[in-house]
Amino acid sequence: MRGALLVCLLGVAACGFLPEDDYTGKRAGDGIAPWADLGPAQVCLGNEFLGPPASTPGGLCFAETTQEARCTGDDQCRSRELCVCGRCTIAYCATASDCPADRICSFSEHRCDLTCFSGSDCPDGAECRNGVCRGRCIDESDCQTGEVCSSQNVCVTADCEDDDGCLAGERCRVQRTPRQVLEPSPAIDGRQIVLWLEVSDENQLDQTAIWRAVSEDGLHFTMSPAAPVVEDGLTARAPSVIRTPEGWVMYYEVDAGAEIRVVTSLDGVSWTAPETAIGNGRNPSAVLLPDGTVALYYQVGAGSAIALATGAPGGPLTGQGNVVVPGDITVPPSGDLPFWDAVERVTSPFAALTEGAAGPALRLYYSAFGRESGESVQFGEIVDIPPNYSIGYAAGSVDDPGAMQAWPYGPVADRVAAFLDHREELTPGVVQLFGDDAYLMYYVEADPAMDAMGADGPFVLGRLGVLGNGAYSRTTGP
Repeated sequence: MRGALLVCLLGVAACGFLPEDDYTGKRAGDGIAPWADLGPAQVCLGNEFLGPPASTPGGLCFAETTQEARCTGDDQCRSRELCVCGRCTIAYCATASDCPADRICSFSEHRCDLTCFSGSDCPDGAECRNGVCRGRCIDESDCQTGEVCSSQNVCVTADCEDDDGCLAGERCRVQRTPRQVLEPSPAIDGRQIVLWLEVSDENQLDQTAIWRAVSEDGLHFTMSPAAPVVEDGLTARAPSVIRTPEGWVMYYEVDAGAEIRVVTSLDGVSWTAPETAIGNGRNPSAVLLPDGTVALYYQVGAGSAIALATGAPGGPLTGQGNVVVPGDITVPPSGDLPFWDAVERVTSPFAALTEGAAGPALRLYYSAFGRESGESVQFGEIVDIPPNYSIGYAAGSVDDPGAMQAWPYGPVADRVAAFLDHREELTPGVVQLFGDDAYLMYYVEADPAMDAMGADGPFVLGRLGVLGNGAYSRTTGP
């Protein structure tokens, strides 16, 4: 059985056994698996989206007179354009993960492109050139926003970091600005999805603050307001926000785990002065239980366990001990096939209370470091697949939040390229969408495990990504 499960795991995300709607054939989401890779979650500060901290500013050269159409989603833009921070334009990219799952990054021009096998695959009369769609032109009016007409009468782009990289009469429209974004905490507020995020400047990674971003579709976010909502001496990180009948309550870490603090708010923007919830905890995640109390899960040390504290929302909490340790997650090998073997650390818990036909369900997602595959044969040589961080899952009862049962089949989300390269998935945050049949998972990616040096890294943290479960798709939305 585990061998069959392993084959299924080697896709974009882990397998699940989901019910199907009898009439539509669509899978009803269960919040466990499978998760489909929806590409990057675009978080915009003004007209620029936040890129990985090790990146450089990036954009495209535009004619000074170019006017970009406003948008709130990709479906409002022309065929080769995407909606980038409220503007329809050819999208800049520097890595494959900068583009949505249905596009590729053409690195020679640093643009996200539609792929094709022939011209019939390209909309708007574009041609298929070298596997991507390109428009023909006589002048710039025949091209889409961000493109210029080349001497070969093809619509092309020119990437830039600033105006010095563009020709006379052109300006560099920067799309990406480097920032480090971690620990997403999503919530539903009316018809919007709100993300509270830990953000730091690329040059001051030790100075962190908490920001708030909003979205209509769960993919395109705008910082609102365009400033941090909680700073706390520039050591505030790893927010966890819940809604109570009195308003919003946020728990967050300060001073590298010295304590977890709590603040409250009526609008999710302006917060009260902080108070201590518990001491010595990292990466908190809270859930409001049906009896009105809070269950706060948090990481112990560098990842030796996930522990629980409980109490009234907005006040001090009482520790209840560990609820998940690496040994609970490890799935022993079946024959020669390890399924999630030698798990060393469990980090960044995310707790959620979701609704279903059977009533409320208590869920706990986390990032854990272990080995998901056995040996591989590469060029005739037997090569070990190194361990990495993937997303695991545990479930429990709302009546006993300390009794969490780890999912026994390994990771529920593990992106794999070419059946060999397991990608890093860190700091999960999950939200159930407007019903019980779709979920989104936000996570932070890092360098592939091939470049990792154990559970401590070194990792080069990448962009914020999003996975979908159930009825959600990037084109149709929730």
